[in-house]
Amino acid sequence: MRKFFIRLVMIAFCIFCFCGCSNDGTTEETQEVTIQRKPGTPADGEEETEEESEDTLYMVQSFNCEEEKVILRSLNYNKNYVFKYSLNTTFLDKYGDTTSSINFVSGSIVTIGDRGSDGSLKSLQMSDEVWTFSDIQKYEIDADNGILELNDTNYKLTDSTAVFSNGIEGSLSDIGTEDVLTVVGMDKDILSIDVTTGHGYISFSNTDKFDGSLVYIGNKIITMVTKDMTVTVPEGSYDVTVANDGYGGTKTVEVVRNETTLLDLSELEGEGPKTCKLTITATTELETTIYIDGTEIENGEETEVKYGRHILSISVEGYDTWTKTLYVNSESANISVDPTESDTSSNSSESSSSSSSTDSSDTNGNSSNSSSDTTNSSSSTDSSGSTNSTTGSSSSTSDSTDSELDYLSTLSDLISTLSGTSD
Repeated sequence: MRKFFIRLVMIAFCIFCFCGCSNDGTTEETQEVTIQRKPGTPADGEEETEEESEDTLYMVQSFNCEEEKVILRSLNYNKNYVFKYSLNTTFLDKYGDTTSSINFVSGSIVTIGDRGSDGSLKSLQMSDEVWTFSDIQKYEIDADNGILELNDTNYKLTDSTAVFSNGIEGSLSDIGTEDVLTVVGMDKDILSIDVTTGHGYISFSNTDKFDGSLVYIGNKIITMVTKDMTVTVPEGSYDVTVANDGYGGTKTVEVVRNETTLLDLSELEGEGPKTCKLTITATTELETTIYIDGTEIENGEETEVKYGRHILSISVEGYDTWTKTLYVNSESANISVDPTESDTSSNSSESSSSSSSTDSSDTNGNSSNSSSDTTNSSSSTDSSGSTNSTTGSSSSTSDSTDSELDYLSTLSDLISTLSGTSD
């Protein structure tokens, strides 16, 4: 027993000596461990071990105001994270000044601040490393070659370029020619495109009565009516006007983004045939002859014409014949023109570069819904008309707010753009 006890003591002594000599008699140093702070909670629920740095850039995906959460995509890791925010979160613009959270729309590039004790962001700031172009209406997208042309400058579309519409991520194919964009980029790379004003569609039915005539959507979009056609239109509210062969009217429609609004043109026919009391006045003192649809009428005297398309021609001694196409859709109208004036003297609220404007107003304040286009313009002497439009009610189907319906563009422009916008 004594020998066993001695052996046990010797074994314990050896173990003590081995442990005590491991650091040459000095106290063992504590190992330093760096704990990496996660950028946030991964939106897909997966674990994430990447380290967040102060210069990490994020792209705003969406805000959940009810739960006070914001989804941000890390540009470093191309991964979405959910961050909490609160009333104490400070929102800053790229200069460091306080701004509203409403300015942090989908596609914005931001940096994040520290977190509070409850885990919510203390601050969220717009990045000053990127550029932003807002209210872009002139652009060309070449998806095949990955090019977005803005103001005659080409920028690169990458695999990471994000497209948003109403806070929902989509694709380049979702962007229509009528959309208004906000574009964010870095150098020549496009980081995000946000459709700030999108487009919807107006689908027309029962078009037979108006086939071959023009339909006016608001005060810019003008296109020829064809059977059961659908037109792409920026979202918003529009007065839609048609007139042909004594029938026509105006109806207000609401175009919702990515939705189709149905419009039955038979609802705009009304009882007919309707006529307009039209007075054409040529203000030149030279000998003048005026024709409506080839029939001579008296200068400054009232004549009755049916709703729809008519050809107005004015011949002045020493000048080429001045010719316009009128689309009439009002009970009465005065049109005053000087066919000897040049295009540069035109003072219209709306006119195309290749035609003059027409002044149409009657003594009651009503106006003709007329489009004027030059059909005979080969001359060494400029021949055009100059008018100022007034507004008023156009038919029994519309109220006094149906205004600005004198469309002053050439028919050649309308045909060439087909559903496009007339500047």
